[in-house]
Amino acid sequence: MKIQVLHISHTDIRFDSRILKEMDCLQAESQLNVFGFGIVDNKYDAENAPELNINVRIFTLLSKRFLRIPRSLRYIFMYFEALFSMLIPAVMLRPKVIHCHDTLVLPIGCMVKLFTGSKLIYDAHELESRKNGQGRILSGATYLVEKILWRFVDFFITVSPSIVQWYEEKLGPKQNEIILNSPIYMESIKRRLHNESYFRKLYAISDENKIFLYLGIIAKGRGVEMYLNIFESEGISSHIVFMGYGDLVDDVINRSKGCNRIHFHPRVEHERVVEISQSADVGLAIIEAISLSDYYCLPNKLFECAFAGIPVLASDFPDMKRMIEEYKLGATTKIDYQSVRDSIIRIQEFGLSTSDCDLYPISWQNQSIKLLNVYKNLL
Repeated sequence: MKIQVLHISHTDIRFDSRILKEMDCLQAESQLNVFGFGIVDNKYDAENAPELNINVRIFTLLSKRFLRIPRSLRYIFMYFEALFSMLIPAVMLRPKVIHCHDTLVLPIGCMVKLFTGSKLIYDAHELESRKNGQGRILSGATYLVEKILWRFVDFFITVSPSIVQWYEEKLGPKQNEIILNSPIYMESIKRRLHNESYFRKLYAISDENKIFLYLGIIAKGRGVEMYLNIFESEGISSHIVFMGYGDLVDDVINRSKGCNRIHFHPRVEHERVVEISQSADVGLAIIEAISLSDYYCLPNKLFECAFAGIPVLASDFPDMKRMIEEYKLGATTKIDYQSVRDSIIRIQEFGLSTSDCDLYPISWQNQSIKLLNVYKNLL
């Protein structure tokens, strides 16, 4: 008889690449039967959701539409609605492991553990109580929930060494593992054998001009306005491509109309990100230190660029700097306007290279082995 495993998240799992990769990895194990509970996110087109080979159930929360009330109050409504929607179906599955992604669903996971005796994994995709965009009330409430429920957690998963250290210092020691949200390793992609001229043909960019690539959410706190100002300034001959989605897309499109060095590319399926990124010369992973979670981050774009075989210019934050130096992925910079502009001009003139380091240790193949070992130890 197969062992039931349940992943629960406040996101729409059908579009969450990290959760899907974890669930696919576990589903490949013949003795595991993997289920996922998520919540509809209106920013995605549900009709175009990818077909999955795993059992995913998506719940609709009316409280997500309460946009006019404070965010902290809306989260309370969302939690109780998620609890009433997910708890009974989750208990009826009687999972041996319940895998909670982020804090909103952690209390639900603890209740399922209480009713079923399941093992509980807490998978914090960032430093949950110190995230960008949280007010003091929501930040404090998140920390309080984590502190109260920490003793029920059997295993802790997160994304960087500094975040592990923070949780252990604040909440106490816990069995833990770092699971990077990195791409699947492909030697052919690393050697950049495909699509090298994709952006140049699409935007008619000369071979003499370097292409810098911004990946991911195009929103505040990610240096978007700074990049726009830099690439509009005199002395910059390189081009920048913003590939993703977010609140500042319209700003990027409007600025691109007045500057032919700025380009917008719509988001693509996560399976194609690495392949398309090969056609850039340098990836940008400069994160603003708006929150402690940002300061401790190891963003997806860092790994996507690395596996595309292009060097990265990143913030000189501890975990990113350590990763870039260890695997020789590019360079780091201070995050003020002048430092970033000087770095871009230096790369524009002299280039930026990467070494031929073995990236397998930071590949998803290796992360999946670590994840399977977590489950084997728990079971």
